[in-house]
Amino acid sequence: MSRKGKGKGIADTIGAGLSDQIAAMVDGGGVSRATLLRPILPIEEWASDSYYCGHLASAPPSIRDRVIAGGQEGISKVLMGGAIGTFKTTVALYLALYEAYKCACWSDPAQAYGQKPGEALVFLFVSRDYEKAKEVPYGRFIQLVNEASFFRDHFKPVIQKEQMLFPNNIIVMPVATTEENVISYTVVFFYMDESEHMKVTSDSRLARGLSKEYDQAEAVAGEGLRRMMSRMFDGEKLRGRQVFTSSPKFPDSYLQRQIRRAKEHNDKYTYTSEMTLWDAWRGFNDPVTGRPKFSDEMTPWGGFSVEIGDDTFLSRILEDGEEPRRGALIRRVPIELRSQFDPKLGGDLEEAIRDLIGL
Repeated sequence: MSRKGKGKGIADTIGAGLSDQIAAMVDGGGVSRATLLRPILPIEEWASDSYYCGHLASAPPSIRDRVIAGGQEGISKVLMGGAIGTFKTTVALYLALYEAYKCACWSDPAQAYGQKPGEALVFLFVSRDYEKAKEVPYGRFIQLVNEASFFRDHFKPVIQKEQMLFPNNIIVMPVATTEENVISYTVVFFYMDESEHMKVTSDSRLARGLSKEYDQAEAVAGEGLRRMMSRMFDGEKLRGRQVFTSSPKFPDSYLQRQIRRAKEHNDKYTYTSEMTLWDAWRGFNDPVTGRPKFSDEMTPWGGFSVEIGDDTFLSRILEDGEEPRRGALIRRVPIELRSQFDPKLGGDLEEAIRDLIGL
C-alpha cells in the first residue's frame, strides 16, 4: 500500500500520532488554516441536485429523507436498523458521498477536520469479511462517485481494486471486521455494514472485563469510536461521521442496543431509523409497473394485523374482528405480503416479522 512521493507510504502518512497533532496546533495557533475553495451546500440542497449527488435527486423519498436527516450538521452517528430491502446501505453510501464532497470543498481537508496539514483522512467501509467489503459498500460507492459529475469535474479519484485515492490525501478503503483494521488511521467516515451478522462468541479469550462474551461488532465499533474520539473530537461532538446498518438477526444485538440507548437518552448527535419494507417504498412507484408496490395497509381492504409476540406469548395474525391481546404490539401489514406471514399459505410468521417488519 505504498504511494509514490516523498518516500512515505500510506501507513506512514495515516499513522501520524498525537505529537503530530500537537505540532500542527502549535504551528497553527490552534486554528485551522484551511480555506474554502467553494461554499459547502447544505445537505438539503446537495441532495436535490444530480450534479452533486447523481441519482439521489430522483430516488425514493425514504432514501432522500434519511440522507438529509443523517447528514445534518451536528449529527456524528447514524444508526439504521429495520427490515431487509429498505435501502440502508444506499443511504449510508450517499452519506459517505456527501462527506467526500465536503472534503472537496476545502483547500486542506485535514486542517478543516483539525488535523496536521496534508494528513490523510480515511473513509473505512467495514464488513464481516474483506471480499464482502470490496463487493458491496466499496463497489457501490465507486458507482455513486462515477454517477456524480461534480467528482469528475472537481475531485476526480484514482480508483483501484483495494482503495480509492481522492486528491488532498482522501482515501477510501474496504476492510474486514477486525479491531486491528481500524488502528492507526485518521478516520473521518466509519461505516459498518450488516453489524448484526457478525460473530458473538461465548467464553472468548478476546472478551474484556467480567463478561466472557466477545461481540465482534461492539469490539470493532468501540475501537473505531475511540480512534475517532482521540483525533476528531472538537470538545462537544465528533467531526466526521459513524454509520451502522443492519437488518435484525437476534434479540438485543449491538445495533439494537445502540438504537435503544440513543432514543432513551435523546442523543442529539445521533440519528436513528427503523423502517418496514413497505415504509421504504411509500410514495414511490415500482420502476417497472409504474404502480405502488404495496397497498395502504391502514385501510380495511389493504392490509391485515399482526400481533407481535414476546417471551410469554407467540406472535399471531389477527383475523377480521378479532381483539388483540391487551398491551400487545400490533403492526399492520400490506395484503400483498400475507403469504409471507401466514403459515396456512406457506409463510413463516416469525421470520417475516424479523425480515419484513424489522423486529
